[in-house]
Amino acid sequence: MSELEAKPLYEKNIYMALLAQQCSRYKEMFQYFVELIKQREKEGKSKDLLPKERELLAYGFISFINSQRHSLHICMAFETKERKEYNSPILSDILDYRRKIESELTNNIQDITNIIDATLIKNSEENLTKIYYLKLKGDFNRYITEYEKGLTREKASNVASKAYQDAMNLAKNMNIMNRLLLGLALNFSIYQYEVVGERKNAMSIAEECLNKVDKELPEFNMDKNEEDYGIIMDLIDKMKKNLKKWRIEEDEQNKI
Repeated sequence: MSELEAKPLYEKNIYMALLAQQCSRYKEMFQYFVELIKQREKEGKSKDLLPKERELLAYGFISFINSQRHSLHICMAFETKERKEYNSPILSDILDYRRKIESELTNNIQDITNIIDATLIKNSEENLTKIYYLKLKGDFNRYITEYEKGLTREKASNVASKAYQDAMNLAKNMNIMNRLLLGLALNFSIYQYEVVGERKNAMSIAEECLNKVDKELPEFNMDKNEEDYGIIMDLIDKMKKNLKKWRIEEDEQNKI
């Protein structure tokens, strides 16, 4: 019997998930997590993944999608270059290749969204865990709106809107001094401003978040949250900069 076979099933699935991640085989990575969730349930444990396990799974998904987004951005750069050339003989081939990358990216995001819905959110017992997955679902579908058009873009936008809003509703009465909740408010406000075009709503989300920060920051335990402190302050700073920029843009628009 090998050393891996001798390990308890739970540890084995974690090990294989890490191995699949290192091999960039992210769909297989998720399958090991499905088995892990089933094992936790059999043993009478919480069906929620532990925070480190959840971070590992999300890292796999994000790495997988970001590698494809990077490919798309490179292809778009070549497209821009060829568009500057008069009667480029290669432009049509680049456009076909771009559409192939976009189609694969959209399909993979939709597959991950289905996984998040059918397994992760469905099995989540804690609201904070549900918020984590809903934010992930919103972020991924927001990516689709960056390049798709027509009905596909509209559908992705609607999915992102609902996921973000459901997460915001769950987070409504929670302490905002949390990297997940601040990241959610930041991404939702950016989505409202840049994708949906609901600028006033975006500013309202940012303002409400920063008002909560002002109330809760004096009681924030820096020592207890030392690991996340830098990230939390960075998220707050980004929110403030966005709000300041949006107010300037709004004032300029009103002058026209």
